[in-house]
Amino acid sequence: MSRFIVVKCGGSVIEQLTEAFFFKIHQLKSNGYQPVIVHGGRASHKKQSR
Repeated sequence: MSRFIVVKCGGSVIEQLTEAFFFKIHQLKSNGYQPVIVHGGRASHKKQSR
């Protein structure tokens, strides 16, 4: 059985991710987790709430 973990990275952060971030993602995968990386979403949320 897969264990999922969701990581949300906003648009202002996505270009600043370090090697350490990707190393941690690799560690999660090695420990049986299935990481799901979600990028932003705020702009579409604003459009829907109007």
